[in-house]
Amino acid sequence: MKAFIMTILVLLPALCVAQSADQKFDEGYELYLQEEYEVAIVRYTEAIALNAANPEYYYHRGVCRSLLQRDSEAIKDFDKAVALRSNYAEAYFERAYSYYILGESEKAITDYNKTLEINPDYSEAYLNRGTVRFDTNDLKGACADWQKASEYNIQIAETLLKEYCR
Repeated sequence: MKAFIMTILVLLPALCVAQSADQKFDEGYELYLQEEYEVAIVRYTEAIALNAANPEYYYHRGVCRSLLQRDSEAIKDFDKAVALRSNYAEAYFERAYSYYILGESEKAITDYNKTLEINPDYSEAYLNRGTVRFDTNDLKGACADWQKASEYNIQIAETLLKEYCR
């Protein structure tokens, strides 16, 4: 019985910290849904301070930073998210978008490739990679990606195919 109580006393602080971090994350997510991105970033940062090992916290903070056009900061968050979870397709996808916004097309394509390696059915990655390819004068690659995206019934992909690929 004494060993059980000692185990509980040792684990209790860790459980409280994890719960507090999750509470901060949940508050941040609610703020994100309300488009209160600056305050959401604060809550995500507080969650990270309590539990720096959760890739979701970095990912969501990165998304908010990207929405505020702070893509260099967002990339750092996505870097941390994929360092913590190497198969985090959504983080690669969002980092690719931030790279694209910053004009780093090769890095964007690399991350869209990684996204699709992890999740071959990530239809938006085909659409976005096609756009990056189009912008880098790879019309054949763009059309192939938009064709694949259109197979997932993404209407804009069908429009792009009709306008640029036929």
